[in-house]
Order: sequence, then C-alpha cells, then structure tokens
Amino acid sequence: MKKKLRQIVVQGQTYLWRLTPGYVASGDLANPWQCRDRFTAYLSQTKASPLRVFFLTGEDAPIGWPRRTPLLLDLDHISFEPGGINLHTPKDAAWIIQKALEDGWKPEQSKSPFVIEQGTQWLMQKR
Repeated sequence: MKKKLRQIVVQGQTYLWRLTPGYVASGDLANPWQCRDRFTAYLSQTKASPLRVFFLTGEDAPIGWPRRTPLLLDLDHISFEPGGINLHTPKDAAWIIQKALEDGWKPEQSKSPFVIEQGTQWLMQKR
C-alpha cells in the first residue's frame, strides 16, 4: 500500500511530505538489518527537486514497525525519548523542511534531489 503524501505550509509555501520506513544490511550477523527511514518532501507545484533525508535508527527487522516515538537528538548520545524529534509529526516535518531550505534546498529552481544521507547527524548540527 502506497503512503499518501501529507500537506504542510512552510514560509507561505505548500509542501507535500511523507516518511517511508526501509531497511539496509548492517553487516552484523546478530542483527543483519537496520532501519533506514526516508523523509521526503516536495514543493507542491513541482516534484522535480525533492528533499530526501535518510535516518538510520535503532530498529531492526524483527521489530519491523516504524517508530512513532521521538528521536532525541543529543550531541553525546542518540535515543528515542519524549521531547525529541518525531519524524511522523507535521511540526517536526515543517522544522526539517525549514532547516533544508536554510541549508540551500531550492525546490523551485533545482532539477535534482536535495539528499541528506546522514539525517540524524545533520539534525544534531541544526539543534
């Protein structure tokens, strides 16, 4: 089942966004898969330059469900606790879009994706 894009307004512009869970091989025999969530946002008028931010989380394949709890961003450690970033909420989606715009994402001008591979580290720098 394909997830529906959600609408949000940031700086007077309408964006479409979604969070898609996924997995990548970890290389660890005890836990061979690691959750790699993808946050995607588009300016509603064009999908030519999507924002794609990837987040490696502590989830593994046996659990298999996207986290709906906040990701606490701390320079000393990363954990899932109340008070952190919740990638499923519009408030934090707007914050991620705002930070990407500040970092040079120009969805109305660019023709290629704006990709951030290490989303957790990127957000830690933005706090």
